[in-house]
Amino acid sequence: MRIYLGPLRFLLPKAATRDQWRLVHDFIDFLIEKALQDERDQTNDRHSLLHDMIGKTSNTKEIRDQIIQAMTASLDTTALLISNTMFLLSRNPEIWERLRRQTANLDSNQHLTVEDTKKSKLLRYVLLESLRLYPVFPILARVAFTDTVLPTGGGANQTAPIFVNSGTTIPADFYALHRDESVFGPAPETFKPDRWDSITPNAWEFMGFGGGMRACLGQHKALSEASCFLLRATQRYIRVESRDDLDWSGDQKLVARNVNGCKMALISA
Repeated sequence: MRIYLGPLRFLLPKAATRDQWRLVHDFIDFLIEKALQDERDQTNDRHSLLHDMIGKTSNTKEIRDQIIQAMTASLDTTALLISNTMFLLSRNPEIWERLRRQTANLDSNQHLTVEDTKKSKLLRYVLLESLRLYPVFPILARVAFTDTVLPTGGGANQTAPIFVNSGTTIPADFYALHRDESVFGPAPETFKPDRWDSITPNAWEFMGFGGGMRACLGQHKALSEASCFLLRATQRYIRVESRDDLDWSGDQKLVARNVNGCKMALISA
């Protein structure tokens, strides 16, 4: 509820918020304790994120924080990637036709493999371009726990160090970052998958899945699932058509979604 209220979240009673936090924490702590007990009794024969973390630490709070982070990161993220991509393809039917030609050799009666999803360079470019234009997590913030110095970013040329006070929140706007013409070329607001043939943004210029040690662990899974969907869709449907003329309009809670939805039609053969 605090997320949906946004800047008005102060209207929500703090006691109610703490009660909900406690409910979530108690539920996760119960599962952690059960997994820890299985580990102590040597009866654990399961493989999961929880059991893998228990093999590295028995700190309940640390494990709980990691689980909540993982649950947050999996909230509709792949579904939004697919929705945003279909929104763009419905307005660029010539790209859909090119994808169809590239998937024509795949056997629709056989299970897709990871290797199948990697055969089409255009398919990968389409997904990267979708993430560039409409990152699922467009803004990310970090809080400095101690006084620190960032090595670069200050001064007229952005090469001088920057002092950061403890407690300072530093937001990163990926939506704006992904529209840098010096990195992504001209017309950065335009859906042009082929631009990826000539650009090579580094890990801190394209942040579709974050970066560094806290980068999304599920990025390969998300891209594989979205690729599988698009491969099967282009095999089954000869055309995709937009059913409205509304622009993409972002609404950010935990993730950013198009408030106008994805209204389009898939035309079968």
